[in-house]
Amino acid sequence: MRRGSLLLFLGLMGCALQSMEAGDDASVGNGVTVRAEPGFAQIHLAAMRYWTRNGTGLDELGFYTGIKEGQPLFRVPGLRIGDMPVYRARMTPNDIQDLVVASLVKKKMQNVRTGALRPCPFGTAQGFCFDLTLANDEGLEMRGRAIASARSSVLDLLIFTAPAGYYFDQGAPAAEKIFSSIQTH
Repeated sequence: MRRGSLLLFLGLMGCALQSMEAGDDASVGNGVTVRAEPGFAQIHLAAMRYWTRNGTGLDELGFYTGIKEGQPLFRVPGLRIGDMPVYRARMTPNDIQDLVVASLVKKKMQNVRTGALRPCPFGTAQGFCFDLTLANDEGLEMRGRAIASARSSVLDLLIFTAPAGYYFDQGAPAAEKIFSSIQTH
């Protein structure tokens, strides 16, 4: 019933929900491919792509790829692009963490904090990872993980978020496997 309700809701929103086979490689933009993990479905909203296992708000793996100089990480309904913080090619990993925080705040997330910034592979490129703690607009405590790389001055970023506790604990290992499957072309 829950999946049927989600499909109906997404259909009414003009979204496309597409289930995936575990182990399939999926192109997520800008020459980045990842391997699907069991239980994920793709959701395509206009200019945004993300995957979920349990539904929007319960767990989301967002793919923000091909972000060029002067572009925001994502769009927020009701805000003009000019109201969003933008990527700059000269940004350091710390600056990109700050950009993620500022962007999530524009998305009405609260108490957004990052930590555990560390280098990690992004396919064959050198990237970096960091952790997130935040709360949604209703105050629900959430956790997240992010992986990013700036290749040829273009940013690729993947962010997994879920409510702290059960959903994060359940989804984080699968998100980590997806992160480790990244291939760049």
